[in-house]
Order: sequence, then C-alpha cells, then structure tokens
Amino acid sequence: MNIFLKNKLYRLFTISSAFGNAGRTLFDIAFIIYATSLPNPELAVSIVSIATTLPYIISFILGYVADQTKDKYDRIMSTRFYQFLLFSLFALVCIYGIQWWIFIVLVFVNVVADILGGYNSYLSMSINTRLVSKEQLSGALAFISSINNIISLGGKAVGVFVLGLLSYNYSYFGMLNAALFLISFLILAKYKNAMKDEIGSFKVENKEKVSTKRFLKDTIENFKILREIKKIYNFVILFLGMNFYSSAMFALLLVILVKNDSLLFGNVAYTITLLEIVEVLSTIAGGVYQISFYKNMSLRNNAILEIILFIMYVGNLLILQNKFILVILTVIIGYFAGISNPKLDALILQSVPEEKQTSIYSIFSTIITISVPIGTTVILFFANAISASFALYSLLLLLIIVLMYSFKVKQ
Repeated sequence: MNIFLKNKLYRLFTISSAFGNAGRTLFDIAFIIYATSLPNPELAVSIVSIATTLPYIISFILGYVADQTKDKYDRIMSTRFYQFLLFSLFALVCIYGIQWWIFIVLVFVNVVADILGGYNSYLSMSINTRLVSKEQLSGALAFISSINNIISLGGKAVGVFVLGLLSYNYSYFGMLNAALFLISFLILAKYKNAMKDEIGSFKVENKEKVSTKRFLKDTIENFKILREIKKIYNFVILFLGMNFYSSAMFALLLVILVKNDSLLFGNVAYTITLLEIVEVLSTIAGGVYQISFYKNMSLRNNAILEIILFIMYVGNLLILQNKFILVILTVIIGYFAGISNPKLDALILQSVPEEKQTSIYSIFSTIITISVPIGTTVILFFANAISASFALYSLLLLLIIVLMYSFKVKQ
C-alpha cells in the first residue's frame, strides 16, 4: 500500500474521492431513515430501493461519455460542484419536515446525484490508470476500494449518530452532506494544475461531434470487441445472475426487516446500518489482507463459492431466521467480495485499449447491472403482491440455476 501512498497526487485524488463518497453515504442512510418515517414505510422503502438502481440502466452511456471526454479532470471538478448544489437543495426542502412531496424531491436528488457520481467514477477510473502502473492496477483498485469502504463505514455509523444528535433534523444533515462535496471540489481545484501535468492529456479516438447515430455505432463496435475477449465475455451471464440476486436481496431484506422483529438489532435503521458496517469492514479486510487460497483461485471458482454462500443466506432467512447467522454470512460474503471484485475490474481494464477502457467496461457493467433494477422491481412485486417467502423461494431457485451454469463457464 505504501507504493500508492508515496504518490502525493494519487493520495490527494483518493482523499477528494473519499469526501464525495462520504457525502453519498450520509445521504443514503438518511434517505432510508426518512423513508421509514413516512406513512406506509414499506412502499417508501420499496421506492428507495428502485430509485437507487435506476442510474444503472444508463451506465453504458456514462462510460461512453467519459471516454469521449478529453478534459476528464475538469469534468470531475464540475460533477463535484453540481453534487454540492444538489445536496444544498436537499437541505433546503427538508426545512418543511417529513412529507411525501419532500420524499419525491429526495428521490430526484438521489437519481441525479447517482448519475453524476457514476460519470465521475468512470472519469476517475481513467485517471487512476495513469497514476499507477499496469502491474499495480489490481492492488491499487483494491486499495481505493478499501479506502472508500472505510469512509463508507464511517459515514454510516456517523450518519445514524449525527441524525440522532440533530433530533432527526434532515435540513442540518443536508448541509453536512453539501459541505463534504464542497470540500472534495476545493481539493480538486487547489491541485488542478499539478494533477493535469501528472496525468497528461487523454486521447479521444473519434473527434467527430458526438451524436445519437455515432453513439449507437460506437457502442455496437465496442460490444463486438467485448464479445471477442472471451475471458471477459464468459462471465457476463454468470455475473448477471449474481447481480440480480444481490440487488433483489438488498431490497427484499429491507421489506423483511420492517415486518420481522426477530431479525432486528434494535430497529430497522440500526439493523441495516449494522449489516452494512459489518459488510464494509469485511470487504476492507478482503482488500487489505487477501488470503492466498482465495486470491489465487480462479475467478470462476470465486463466483461458485460466493453463490453457495448466497444460498446459505437465503436458507437462513427462510428456515432459521437467525440474526447472528445473518451477520456471520455477511462477514464471509463481504470478505470474499473484497478479493474477487478488484480481480474482475483489473481483468477488464487490462484487456482493452486505454481509449476504450470505460466504454467497454461500462458496457460489461451495464449488461450485468441491468439486472439490478429488474431484480429489485420483480422481487419487490413478489414480496408485496404475494409474500416475502415466495420472493425468497424465487431467489433460491435463481441461485441454483446460476450455480449450475457457473460450472460451464471456462476459466
């Protein structure tokens, strides 16, 4: 890790990103708590789950636009400033208390902020590949993930605590969110010249004006390139199924916790925060300390083991309904994900030309994350229209099918 920390600009860029991630984390936990405070909290929580997945649908567009952005650093600064304005709006509307119309405004803030954040992430990805060598990329991505997870962890714990101290005054809380994005922007602005000298200019493959026709043409070409890289393309369906499960389970768990006191540690907000803290801590551990047997295992076998853990997770919710087993499985799943996720990211980034990195990466990401809004919507429909148990059995069947398919994936 010291290799990365010795690079001052890399360190400052990571710190700036961390402040932005802290702002998003604070909003996420406030968003959930706000939703549970409304009349009909099950509906509000379901809307939160769907709203947080919508930006995934346009992920491939954000990646393409990021590749076509020559002044990537300037655009990162712009997104941070726009996020500052959005969360200032959040603080302003929350003056009027807890009402459904304010909740709808917060949904809008969440969707726009996530779109800006996604664009920012793809821009940052390109810059990070310039700040570290290709050989160190996997380690650097794991390190960045760990730092962001530490901030995310602190944000969740501090968020619940500060909300309590503020007597759930969401307006003051929004001001804190906005301040974090402003700090991120100011750090980027202060070191703008030094950073741009370090990373140099970015090549834009096609200098023609971006149009719908050209976007469609380039996207089709990039998808063809992705299909030709078999070692990446073979994982598309596998991770499509795994992402469907993960997104659906997160949304379903919120609904289950609202209705099932036996799984709660205090209340819903505290339980969600605890589970997310545990998951983040274990993911950090996976990024910082990687046990050799799992690190050296093939990516396919990593996925197989994680699917088996997912099946155990669903089984616990269906049969045992033990909150402590829930925590233990969350720890193991988070730790393994902290090792396997950076391996997948590095594999993709190292296998494509630099000028097409985020376009192809985002196409892969969009294909596998298109299941996120679909999974969330379908499973929440099952849970609300039929029952949570039916939704859990549906996920169990899906996992068994995905597990059987995983054995066919070439390593």
